[in-house]
Amino acid sequence: MQEPSDKMKYAVLKYVMDPNFYFINFQDEIFDADHLSGKEALTRNEILYTVYWLESESYVIRKRVNAPANKTYFISEKGRSLYEKLKKMS
Repeated sequence: MQEPSDKMKYAVLKYVMDPNFYFINFQDEIFDADHLSGKEALTRNEILYTVYWLESESYVIRKRVNAPANKTYFISEKGRSLYEKLKKMS
C-alpha cells in the first residue's frame, strides 16, 4: 500500500480527532464530490484509502461503537504524534 501524502494524512487525522465526526456516517452528503471543494478537500476514495493506511500503520484504531455493526476510528498515541508533527508543517 502506497503511503498517502502528508496533506491527506493530516486532513484525515483531523477528521478522526473531531469528536463530532464518525466514519459510520460516511455516506452523508458532505462526502459527495459536489460538496467537496477547496484546496484541502479530499475525495471519499482518498479519505478511505488514507484511513486504511493510517490503521495499517497503527496511527488510528478501529473500534465498535453502539450497535455491533457500527465501527469508527480513534487516534492512537502514535497518531497524535504524527498529527502534531504534520500540524507544525502545515
